[in-house]
Amino acid sequence: TIRYATGQKAKADLLARYLKSGAIVTEDKTLRTVDLTLAVGADYSGVRAQPVPAAPGDTAAAPATTATSAPSGVPQPKGAPSQPSC
Repeated sequence: TIRYATGQKAKADLLARYLKSGAIVTEDKTLRTVDLTLAVGADYSGVRAQPVPAAPGDTAAAPATTATSAPSGVPQPKGAPSQPSC
C-alpha cells in the first residue's frame, strides 16, 4: 500500500509503476513530514529497473528526476569488518 500526502499523487503513482506486484494507492491527509509511505506484505515481489508506462489518460505529471546510477536493488556483501591489531 502506498499512502501519499496531499498533492503527492504523481509521486505515489510513479512508485507504484516500479513495484512488480503493483500497489493500492491512497491519499493520507495525516502525512505531514513525508511525501509518501510504502508498506509491503507477503505479496511483495521486488522492484523493476524501469517503471511500467503510465496508463493512457493518466494526467498526473510525474515528478522531475535526475539521471543517476541507480543501485541494482540487490545488496552487495561487503565482507567481515577488519580485525583490530593489538
